[in-house]
Amino acid sequence: MIFDRLVVAQKLPSNAQEMNVNGVTGWVYDIVCEIGNQYTIFIYHDGSLYQVMVLFSAEVNLLYFS
Repeated sequence: MIFDRLVVAQKLPSNAQEMNVNGVTGWVYDIVCEIGNQYTIFIYHDGSLYQVMVLFSAEVNLLYFS
């Protein structure tokens, strides 16, 4: 996990926040594409591979902040 945190600090946007959801640790952050659409990304390790989920703001609020 220490290595992951170092990579996150160097490679992910500065707004990336570490979160633990149902025993899975990952990072959530927002990006805006070149045409102005905003996306919330959740990146995590599933035990063998890294996975990326694109979330809607309502999902993020429901899953992580309620």
